[in-house]
Amino acid sequence: MKQLTIFTGAYTETVSGDLKGHGGGLTIFSLSQKAGLLRELHQSYVRNAAYLCISTDRRFLFTFEEVLKTKAPQLRSYKITDEGLHPINAVPICGGLPCHIQFLEQEQKVAIACYETGNVLFFPVNEQGAVQQASEEACLIGTGSNPFRQEGPHAHMCIPEPGAHKIFVPNLGADEISVLSPNKKYQETTKIKMPAGSGPRHLCFHPELPYAFVSEELKGRLTMLKRTKGAWHWIGACVTIKDLPTNGDASASALKISPEGKHLYMGIRSNHTIAHFSFDAHQEKLHLNAMVPTMGKTPRDFDLSSDGKWLVVANQDSDDLVLFERDQENGKLEFIKQFAGPKSISCVKIVD
Repeated sequence: MKQLTIFTGAYTETVSGDLKGHGGGLTIFSLSQKAGLLRELHQSYVRNAAYLCISTDRRFLFTFEEVLKTKAPQLRSYKITDEGLHPINAVPICGGLPCHIQFLEQEQKVAIACYETGNVLFFPVNEQGAVQQASEEACLIGTGSNPFRQEGPHAHMCIPEPGAHKIFVPNLGADEISVLSPNKKYQETTKIKMPAGSGPRHLCFHPELPYAFVSEELKGRLTMLKRTKGAWHWIGACVTIKDLPTNGDASASALKISPEGKHLYMGIRSNHTIAHFSFDAHQEKLHLNAMVPTMGKTPRDFDLSSDGKWLVVANQDSDDLVLFERDQENGKLEFIKQFAGPKSISCVKIVD
């Protein structure tokens, strides 16, 4: 079995309010699939490197500093080498609290969603991996029913629709999914309405069928979208998890779908679990199979290996990474090992 490479990002200082960190920034680990051993290979200090993405050819890594707009966040580019990460350059981000980053292969750009300011920025990338000044910007609008979390627009992710090149942006602050078109200079062309007070956070697409799935951060639910005659809409297939806070503090986090599209996994920070769902495409139904404890506190992010065999969880507030093996038939997660030490991890990317 070959080794897996795991890239992580971490909070290094206080972001705002109760969101604090004491991590090291960017870290690269190797994971032995046979022995289940995690080994740190390289660390690069980046202030609040809360999320990252890797170019399709795996030559470059991009991250940002998750800080308020008044603290002048930057987008940073690195070359991935055998010796670690080699800095290429950095450019300013004209927004606050960037929280998600996506490499757009066809456009050769990096997209960043900013939570504080509710905008999405697009940065060209040249052949050497250097990022340029932002070339386009989309500014979201709207408010929601939760006065504490939905006082204005909060862009929380930017993800391309497979085969269509449109960018889907969950707007947690307005209970909408904004759809941006590159043909319109990434301006909003469509809004997909979500349930009031739901707070859409992350979205993933089915690998083959015309469905997408959304984690509702405030309600802690998994919900579903469907594309019919080229138009996406919410179809109301919500799965509510019992015994979660009902005041908007359910705190759902990352969402991933298995390679074959039959199983979904959603982080729940309020009860420190990964919710495992199955998807029945014929009946258009979601079923909650299990709530899997993450053996730590605050599972902010996790990732699946490309073959769907391994799932690695980042427990932000207990300073650990946790390895699960996934049954590729029924989707069940089996705890393998907990690795203490990685501090304030907020993002995990597995490269195999």
